Amino acid sequence: MNINQSIIQYAKEISIDKIGFCRANTDLERNQLKGAQSFIVILESYNLYLTNEKSTILHGKMSKAAIFEDYHKIVNRKLELLQRFLSDGFHCNSKLYCDTSLFSDRSLAVRAGLGVIGKNTFLINEDYGTATFIGYLLTDMKLEYYDSEIRNDYCEGCSICLNACPSKAIGVDKQFHIDLCISKLTQAKEVPEELKKLMSNSLYGCDICQLACPSNHPKNKNSVKESIIEEYYDLDFLLSMNNAIFKDTIGKTAAGWKGKKTLQRNGIIALGNHDSQESVRILNKFYQDIRIDIRMEIVHSLGRIGSIEAKQVLKEKHATEKNEEVRLLIHKYL
Repeated sequence: MNINQSIIQYAKEISIDKIGFCRANTDLERNQLKGAQSFIVILESYNLYLTNEKSTILHGKMSKAAIFEDYHKIVNRKLELLQRFLSDGFHCNSKLYCDTSLFSDRSLAVRAGLGVIGKNTFLINEDYGTATFIGYLLTDMKLEYYDSEIRNDYCEGCSICLNACPSKAIGVDKQFHIDLCISKLTQAKEVPEELKKLMSNSLYGCDICQLACPSNHPKNKNSVKESIIEEYYDLDFLLSMNNAIFKDTIGKTAAGWKGKKTLQRNGIIALGNHDSQESVRILNKFYQDIRIDIRMEIVHSLGRIGSIEAKQVLKEKHATEKNEEVRLLIHKYL
């Protein structure tokens, strides 16, 4: 059994879904570790098709990648085991990465023979579709390599994800317009008012283009992970959440790094995209928030709803609001 085979065998023992190898062939890559020669790239799959039923209350939606333990921790645990195996068995040095390097994770995965890049910019693996997380080790060990070329023709003739994307972030010109991507909008520091409708009820991330992609299918053997939170999240509960509850729930997922305030802002945007008396009631309930930017987001949402009930709430708030900037914004919608 050669070194590659030994690594592959151990990867199976620690439940790594896919593993591949490519050479460190640029100065940037080689300069990250003395004597660097190889990348060992792994994929951790997750399931796109497990979901809870929508509740009758107003809800926001979390992406499937953000309802279980933060995937960085899952991938890093396996990389650390692999790193120890290499150090103990082959006396080599290595550095581990998961969303933390200067390199393109997806390009490395392609070079390691683990898939191709789709029109939606996701890595497409033949067994797990697009629903994978990527991690890798950079090591000074010489290995046998796959070294695949980057292909741009895999999705030729297919436009399903382009047509499914509500914001048209996936361009017909094979360009990905990241400023329109709903997933990126949910993570943005500020969301342009004209793009908020596109977010619908998204709280963090977006699965639309993945669920549309023919490479993904319920019959795929993707790993099922235990949920920490629900995919469909009670917006009233989200807006009333204190720091301790956030830390013990969403804070443990991949969405936790954005913090409570960003998720609550997205919840307010979601309420503004749902024209109902219940939305107006919840927005009115949380208007007493001391954070000026949160109150302004509530004003924008009430303004987007634009119903008689929403305008009545805005009139009441205009009469009592002390902050001049917020008062001016309310006036804009009256």
